[in-house]
Order: sequence, then structure tokens, then C-alpha cells
Amino acid sequence: MKPLAGSKRPKSWIFWYGYRVVKRQATNRIWFVCKYCHIHKTIDAGGGGLFNITQATTSAATHLSQPKRGHNLRKDSLKLTLRAQGQLSLWQAFDAGLEMPQPTANALGNFDVQGF
Repeated sequence: MKPLAGSKRPKSWIFWYGYRVVKRQATNRIWFVCKYCHIHKTIDAGGGGLFNITQATTSAATHLSQPKRGHNLRKDSLKLTLRAQGQLSLWQAFDAGLEMPQPTANALGNFDVQGF
């Protein structure tokens, strides 16, 4: 289940790729569940993906950095999504001279990332 209290430490980058949970019987121990391993049922098959992070997140970070499918992730290398062949980013479209109506530009300029 979700921990009863939030962490007093800054949130680690590993939580972009997994969940912070506790067992109902032992709420004083915090666990990390790898999102990829959870979705693909690797944990149920005994393949790992569940780590005790009460003291440190190193074991979970090491798991995420392994060179295997769905992993190979590090703090300094964010996962980038590839655009379809020939699809331009907004920046490239503006550089190419794309005309945009003012209300649309205003809506994009006031986009609230936190609210999204």
C-alpha cells in the first residue's frame, strides 16, 4: 500500500520508474517496486524488481541501470521518446516559418506543466 507519511528526504529520480510502497504488516519498511517489472510480471516469476529502500535507494538505482529490456536508465540520462519519421517538433516548425494564430500561441505559453 502507499506509505502513510511522505518522505522527509528529497524525492529520488528512481520514482519516475517505479512505486514507493509499504507492507500493511510492517509500515516502517519502505519498498521500491520497479514499474516495468511490475507490469511485465517479472516480480511474480521471481526475477527481481522489489527492493527495500528504507535506508538507501542504491539497490533500486542499480536495478534500473542494468542493460536489459525496459531498464538501462540512469539519473543523468532521461528516457527520450522518438518522434515518427518526418514529424517536426514545435520548435522546428516555428523555425521553418509556421504561422500560428495568437490564441493558440497564448494557450501554449500559459501551459501549466504541474497542473497537467
